[in-house]
Amino acid sequence: HDVAYVGADNGYLFSISPVFGAGTPAVTACIRPGGAAAVMTSPVQDPGTFNIFISDGAKLYNVTSSLVLKASATVATTLTDPPIIDTTNKLAYVFADADATNAFSAVIQVPFTSTTLGPLVTGPLDGGTNRIATAPLHTGAFDDKYFTGGPSTGTLYACGPRHSSATTPKIGRAS
Repeated sequence: HDVAYVGADNGYLFSISPVFGAGTPAVTACIRPGGAAAVMTSPVQDPGTFNIFISDGAKLYNVTSSLVLKASATVATTLTDPPIIDTTNKLAYVFADADATNAFSAVIQVPFTSTTLGPLVTGPLDGGTNRIATAPLHTGAFDDKYFTGGPSTGTLYACGPRHSSATTPKIGRAS
């Protein structure tokens, strides 16, 4: 698959090919899952379904590698980073500065198939209860136990506000 996917600041997702092979790279397809003013996150491709996951800051989109929109889900009011894809367990994780109710920064687990998204499971970072607008939540990472023992034994960490009195971001566990 000699293709690159690029999210743009005008709601578009572009497919560019060839990237590493012979020939001149060119846009081979595009789709506008977000609105005209949407700033898209970086796209992430699931190696199991080959689908692309991208967000416009509020919705997560599930798009085929040929750029056909299969599903979307409102996940938050403020997303700035791309999701993490767990292809083995068919889970996407998004890291929201504010959840869909604008109440708290959240890690949101989104089950997916090649054609669906959801239902969502939302949890604050380290049990936080309030949103802190000046301390965004950034994409996290799994610990080694997650990869060696599976999701039930591992932990997802992220950097962001951990509770309402936090003034600076800290590393915390997803609840």
